[in-house]
Amino acid sequence: NVKFVRDMSVRLGMSHEAGAGLLKTFNAMGVSSTENARLQAEAAEKLALQNGLAPKQVLEDMAKASGETAGYFRGNVQNLMKAAVFARKTGIEMSTMASQADKLLDFESSIAAEMEASVLLGRQLNFDKARQLALEGDLAGASQAVLDQVGGLDQFNKLNVVQKKALAAAAGLELTQLQDQLVAAEKRSNMSAEEIKAMEKQAQKQQSVKTEFDKLKGTMEAAM
Repeated sequence: NVKFVRDMSVRLGMSHEAGAGLLKTFNAMGVSSTENARLQAEAAEKLALQNGLAPKQVLEDMAKASGETAGYFRGNVQNLMKAAVFARKTGIEMSTMASQADKLLDFESSIAAEMEASVLLGRQLNFDKARQLALEGDLAGASQAVLDQVGGLDQFNKLNVVQKKALAAAAGLELTQLQDQLVAAEKRSNMSAEEIKAMEKQAQKQQSVKTEFDKLKGTMEAAM
């Protein structure tokens, strides 16, 4: 346990508290050995970099996953990683995604909100796929399925405020949360393959530069 926390501190500059939190999250999901925890952390780092994100931020988000949020993943660490990355990419918190799943799985209220929004929008919404993915513990997939039903930012901006609020409610989100997700999705969709690769490289560079000091700090802390 101490070795894992020290490794996270030295390699990524994570605080001892965050490293311990990450290990606690892994343990709660059935990752019992320190070696397996290290392998899962490395897999999360790789996934973060592939998406142009700083690994430290993603791992810290995973470390902060509450028992209620982590309960959705049912021991599936891959779904936890996907959710942490998706949350960072779309500018929301994992706790928001868990709250969204809660609302989607409140079937009676969710279906009523879906029907109301469909009437106001003049088109049929169907969040069945999002509900199924939420039930399976795939919060990232559920959130993406919701966005697929909502449509793009341009379409959203043409709605009046009553329609927007109804759509957000059906999506299990606050209006500002849904709008932030759509803005982030629009930004990424407009990026070229070269821009995405450049963003990935920039994330790697930032991570490397940022952790040079953090590594030194972590080494000093580990020695204390």
